Amino acid sequence: MSDLKSRIFVFLGATAVLAALGGWFTSSRPDESLLPADSNASRALAPADNAAERAAANVDNDKVVEIDVMGNRLDASRLFDLGFAGGLNIDQQTRATLDTLLMNMSDTPAVQEIEKLEWTLRNGLPKDDADKAIKMFHGYRAYLGDMKGELQQMGIPDTPAVANAYFDQLALLQRRHFDEATAAALFGQENLNARLVMQAALISQNEALSESDKQQQLEQLRTQLPPDQRGLIPLAQAAKP
Repeated sequence: MSDLKSRIFVFLGATAVLAALGGWFTSSRPDESLLPADSNASRALAPADNAAERAAANVDNDKVVEIDVMGNRLDASRLFDLGFAGGLNIDQQTRATLDTLLMNMSDTPAVQEIEKLEWTLRNGLPKDDADKAIKMFHGYRAYLGDMKGELQQMGIPDTPAVANAYFDQLALLQRRHFDEATAAALFGQENLNARLVMQAALISQNEALSESDKQQQLEQLRTQLPPDQRGLIPLAQAAKP
């Protein structure tokens, strides 16, 4: 089942990246959405049907938040990754988990809906890990709300200076809701990738650059991305004769 979980999160991450950033290379102006999330899973999934396990533990099924992913009913707590020695692993997989939880909730969750999720996490995770997961969930919801409001007011970056200001503000928003280590684990690689893709979009749209200069600068940016993500920055096409 661990391979299935890996495919779930890789699919979610790749879909978000392409949806958010692909428009920069197919339109005259870049899209302002920056919510990619890439992840690799390391913890095995719970069985698709764990009713017997819950019955043995005397757990009320109605109280458990289950996530339907690719035909599998998953206890929401099982989406979080626990290390082999114990303790909650926080990385880009965690970001994908938080996105998955939000996608399976109402746009404006009722108090009862939030309480049900919190109960599920406390029931399925060790106490300290459940507390961390719940805190991250609430912090992430607040972060997305602030991001939608404050970064939209900045408009779409159209120069390198404005792009840098955009990412500086993004980092401030992340540290408003997460400590430095957690923010780096959740967003560090994503921030770098998005910054490079935005730089690439501005290069591609710069009519003052020759096609040769664009090719050279885009290739330099591509080398800074992980090998499996360099396709996010397509090389400039040669001008037609």
